[in-house]
Amino acid sequence: MSAPLPDTALELWLVDLDATVQTLMAAEADCSRLSPQEAERAQAIPDIRVRQRWLSAHIALRLLLERWGGAGLRAQPYQFAPGGRPFLSGPAPHFSLSHAGQFALIGLTRSAPLGVDIEVISPRVMPPERRSRLMAFANDVAGGAAELTLHLPPEDGAHAPAEPAKGANVETAALIQAWCRVEAFAKADGRGLLAVLSQAGIMGPAKDASGAGAAACGSLGPVRGPVGEGTCPSSSPLSGYRVWDVPLGSDAQGYAAAVALARGARISSDALIPRLLEDIEAASTPLMRQADVVLSPADDGG
Repeated sequence: MSAPLPDTALELWLVDLDATVQTLMAAEADCSRLSPQEAERAQAIPDIRVRQRWLSAHIALRLLLERWGGAGLRAQPYQFAPGGRPFLSGPAPHFSLSHAGQFALIGLTRSAPLGVDIEVISPRVMPPERRSRLMAFANDVAGGAAELTLHLPPEDGAHAPAEPAKGANVETAALIQAWCRVEAFAKADGRGLLAVLSQAGIMGPAKDASGAGAAACGSLGPVRGPVGEGTCPSSSPLSGYRVWDVPLGSDAQGYAAAVALARGARISSDALIPRLLEDIEAASTPLMRQADVVLSPADDGG
């Protein structure tokens, strides 16, 4: 019998949605884990490729949730917190799923809510002032960390920073990495992306918590994101979570990713390297990494 994962463990999984589609679909056909609501939503997606990728991402999440919480979680409908964050009752861990293009990133932990985001590094259009606000906030939630030098090719091994997609320049890579940080933060924060963007002053007047910027919340421009979630604006302070960049390396070149955890978390660099989900066997064997995340009381310097 497999030993349970410690409450302080963090797992990050990278899923190649195209490479694993047949394996994941077969696993779902053999034993249904998706809820009826998920199956219904998938059938409503008209594009076959998009539908298959969506299904692969959600089946992978369900497999990992069962690994952490047991078979009782199968087909259990997701519940949603006021800001839109999904959760399952009972023994389920905190979790976060993001997918873009052919890849998905999944994070799981029992310690506290978390958020992950993965994005294709491709040119986006954003007004200069809004871009500046986004970059500043992204730097702040990452503890003042500099942007990843995603333009550099991998030097050794599969876990060097990923290269931008063809045609993307350094500024584009930095913008997408910043967006990953902000969206991961918003998922962990739980109030929804619109609320965070407004409160951070990224949309509407900077530091406007009075509601004057609410009209701007209806449009983020061409930058991708599920902006239909949450309330906008919010006057609550943005604190309690910190963001780390996730190195994807050669496994997912042309993508950027980030994870947000409780601000008191202490995380090793090895814990940020996602495990590649290549088959369902990898998702059924518990991985004990007790030193990956150690939660301590929140402090001002975290």
